[in-house]
Amino acid sequence: MPRYNHCQFIGHLAADAETKALDGGDSLVKFRIRVSGYKRDSETLWISCAWFGERAAKVQQYIRKGQPIMVIGELQVPRTYQSQGETRVALEVRVQDVVLLGSRDDAPAARAAAPARKPARDEDPFGEDAPF
Repeated sequence: MPRYNHCQFIGHLAADAETKALDGGDSLVKFRIRVSGYKRDSETLWISCAWFGERAAKVQQYIRKGQPIMVIGELQVPRTYQSQGETRVALEVRVQDVVLLGSRDDAPAARAAAPARKPARDEDPFGEDAPF
């Protein structure tokens, strides 16, 4: 029977992504995103993300705190835990893909460098050094 667990979240990165090398040479990239509702007084969701594979390792360097991002993947079974006497729920996504939102100028390394020039209309804005 096919599985239909598919989710997409748009939020901001809570911290820089962390990478772990796994047995067998595979990579695991972990990060958390903050997803807010459309109303000012809405609660914030914190979603832990785990992304496996070569592409994750290549893109990891561009996943920086505060950056807007869209995560596409499979929602895991929610995990409950106790914190300060309250029962809380942890949301986790096994990531299949990400979309880096915002402009290249939003990345921390780009902000520290000299201002970037605007590409010509028919020029590829990423050039040949695109990470994916």
